[in-house]
Amino acid sequence: DQAGFCLLPTGRKTWAERGASQVTVHGHEEKRQMTMVVASSCNGDMLPFQTVWGGSTSESLPSPLAEKWEEAQALGFKHTHGDTRHWSSRDSTKEVSNSESPTAA
Repeated sequence: DQAGFCLLPTGRKTWAERGASQVTVHGHEEKRQMTMVVASSCNGDMLPFQTVWGGSTSESLPSPLAEKWEEAQALGFKHTHGDTRHWSSRDSTKEVSNSESPTAA
């Protein structure tokens, strides 16, 4: 089973003075999501996490300039595009399985 999670979770409530006619709400239209695949091998070893993103360009994947990027790479995290959204598919799993795995430092 798969479920995407929002990168910037927002609630459905906000704070404002009682009776205010204008209430500013930020982020309620935010819909960017990704799916993280957590898996283990048949012998029980945990496999590196795979993140699956919507979009089709490198701009929709995590940036190498992101905080903790080097740590994620050292742990073998893989980032790929989903089929038409951010869902893991047979193709995205094969893509990650066939890519070269970085070695931990």
